[in-house]
Amino acid sequence: MKLIGLIIKPIVYLIAGILTIASGVVLASGLFAFVSATPHVGYFSSNSYFLTWLGWIAGFVLFCCIMILVLFFLFRIFTKYNLKKNIRNGILGTGLISMILFVFSFLFHIPNYTSSSKIVEKQNIEIVDNEIVISEKIIEEMTDGIKIDLGETSVNRHGLFCDDVRVNIYFSEDENIRMDKIISSAGRSHSEAKKIARHVVTSEEINGNEILIPEAYRIYRGNKYRGQNVRYNIYIPETKKVIVDDNMRWSVWKNEFKERERKERKKQEGEQ
Repeated sequence: MKLIGLIIKPIVYLIAGILTIASGVVLASGLFAFVSATPHVGYFSSNSYFLTWLGWIAGFVLFCCIMILVLFFLFRIFTKYNLKKNIRNGILGTGLISMILFVFSFLFHIPNYTSSSKIVEKQNIEIVDNEIVISEKIIEEMTDGIKIDLGETSVNRHGLFCDDVRVNIYFSEDENIRMDKIISSAGRSHSEAKKIARHVVTSEEINGNEILIPEAYRIYRGNKYRGQNVRYNIYIPETKKVIVDDNMRWSVWKNEFKERERKERKKQEGEQ
């Protein structure tokens, strides 16, 4: 048994040491993220700034309480130190109060997503060439300066950017090329959602036979993020040849030209 203990003890210390370092890194990262993201909370705030900040600070305090307790638990493995009862109860009480305040604030934020609306912008495109190229338009401001990534969104000094931009390519019913840009948003009401959708900034370009679709949309400071998304429906005559650039492969949801090519390829393979 002593031999087993001598073998297991260093392994336990090693695992605990790794977890302690990892927890410290997580706590430090959380502190950095809190300080960096705080100036941009306004993009996600509800109608009540008080409840927004209450939830933001309560969530951060809750995170710190959990990480501190984890660190003290791991630290106890290396030493015989026991956290004083009043300090432990203080941390637990602070964490519990923070959790209640965070949940309370979060519940008031849910109505911001209870309704939805969209705006549709239509335009005709003049391209004489038989070959049409659909490419991605790079937004240089997205990577300018310090950027904070929040899932599919990122924030920097130029605004909030979101890459929820998708493209559908359909056969046109006539010989004209046209494009519908659909901007959707959530909100407390239909009218509020439509107003928020109008704050989305996205600009496509036509350069010769190339249609440039922006890699993301932008929301300027002072406006709200409510899960907005942008959908481009492009209608092109069947007689045209469509080339989708490789950097658009994740953005194009539906491409009837590619589907036709796939069906023709399968048909030729079947005949062989």
